[in-house]
Amino acid sequence: MILKNCIRFFATNFLLVWKNLVFKSIALAISIFVFISFSREFIIFLSQAEFGESFNFLIYNLSTISIETISTHFATMFDSFINVMILELSAFIYSILGLILSLMIFTFLSGMAEATFCELIRHKMSNSTNVGFIGTFVGKLRVNFKFAVAYTCIYLPLNLGGLIISLSALSLIKLGAVWVFFAPIISIIIIIVISSIVLTALSWWPTLYVIQEISAWDAFKKSIQISKNRFKKYISDAIILVVGLLFINVVFGKYTFYISLIITIPLSYILSLIFKMIVCYNSQGMRYYIDDQIIVPKKFEQLDQLCDAKSVI
Repeated sequence: MILKNCIRFFATNFLLVWKNLVFKSIALAISIFVFISFSREFIIFLSQAEFGESFNFLIYNLSTISIETISTHFATMFDSFINVMILELSAFIYSILGLILSLMIFTFLSGMAEATFCELIRHKMSNSTNVGFIGTFVGKLRVNFKFAVAYTCIYLPLNLGGLIISLSALSLIKLGAVWVFFAPIISIIIIIVISSIVLTALSWWPTLYVIQEISAWDAFKKSIQISKNRFKKYISDAIILVVGLLFINVVFGKYTFYISLIITIPLSYILSLIFKMIVCYNSQGMRYYIDDQIIVPKKFEQLDQLCDAKSVI
């Protein structure tokens, strides 16, 4: 029911995807500019080393070469990266600082976007009304700034940790040909597990912040408390959603030379937000609109039926 309502709500509010695409494109452009500004020197060193040669070879020949060749080139890239890192340590440290700073900027702007989009979704779910993104973003700028700071403090370590673990699993490719098959699978499983856990555990955070108008940290604490009791109920839906979104991005990306990612990534983000909102509304027993239909959580639907029966008696 959660996923069904999620898809139904998304289908009638696809305009949110385009708004998210514009905002995230701006945020990504700023973040990439910052990263390249700090990392340009190290990237040049990598491109001139064996790393660059093996990387280019894999990009242009990945679909036609053997598994053993892929493993060999990954091992070459790994060894070359370590050598360049040691020889050009100052440039490497500078690039790491650039990476962290760019991720901080992107995560902060994502927090601003999440609070704003949740406000737009709340109006649509609670009142079946549309509000403008720019007006909401500017009008809530001061209070959402605090949410974005908290969002960065939580999500930046989570994203960095997940990225490091996934890349570590992917680096197993250099151990031999057999790992060319297993390492990506292990990496994907790690991404699915971490994403599903985080999506479920923090589903109530932005929604409670927007609906109850409490501080970001109070909403975070309440989200963790609620998720302790409701985690098992919603984790399966989260896993299905994450797997489905990953499948959509991979399949559409592969067959459109990754051009479709321009749409599928913002689509995935909005679907995740809608999932969070619907999970919170259902668990808190709050009625909400999908188009012109009012959705009543099951336990409250039973109470309504009981009240109707009493009135008849």
